[in-house]
Amino acid sequence: MLLGGGMILFVFFDPEPTTKLALLVGGGIATTLGGGAVVLTVILTRKKYEWEMSIDKKTGKVTWKAKPKT
Repeated sequence: MLLGGGMILFVFFDPEPTTKLALLVGGGIATTLGGGAVVLTVILTRKKYEWEMSIDKKTGKVTWKAKPKT
């Protein structure tokens, strides 16, 4: 979400006119809204699920699992 906001700000602070201005603004808006949708989904559904975290000691990989509350 912050990356999209940064992309949009970059457009306004860029001193040179670019031909890809609309693409950068559109990409920034899409990134911001996409990130916001993920955050909103997590906030709204966090009470419906129990979250379990596991760490693989060999690789250091962290895995989150969501289980519906019963």
